[in-house]
Amino acid sequence: MKLDEAIRSIEQCSERMNAKYGGIVFDEWIIVLMGKTDKILAHSGPRGEEIVLDFGTDTKAIHDLLHASSNFIGDFGFTHEGHGTRFDAYTVLSNNLFLLWNKTDRSTTHITRNPSWQVAQIEFAMLAKLFKANPVEYSE
Repeated sequence: MKLDEAIRSIEQCSERMNAKYGGIVFDEWIIVLMGKTDKILAHSGPRGEEIVLDFGTDTKAIHDLLHASSNFIGDFGFTHEGHGTRFDAYTVLSNNLFLLWNKTDRSTTHITRNPSWQVAQIEFAMLAKLFKANPVEYSE
């Protein structure tokens, strides 16, 4: 899958999650190529360029999850420590390429307390399954 196709799939998934949840689940996401120097390839959300400046701080809560050797394409994970602008969840798009999710005014703990999350999370899992079957192709 090309990067632009992945972005469309993410946007569509977000819309479906929000509809099933009855509100905004994640108001921010980024696609990042992780390496010696992390590179943000795409971003959607309330923050502009400040997301680049805050990236190191905002990924601390999920840093160990992102760098786990057990991550495979299509895998995803959550942290309950992603308060405020710190990222709450991730999806593996391909080797060293991640989609990071955030709810800038709430944490995953708050999101998952809503009973509608049980239905909305199906869309999240289906997106991960899509990337497992069709990894995102990216080369610099």
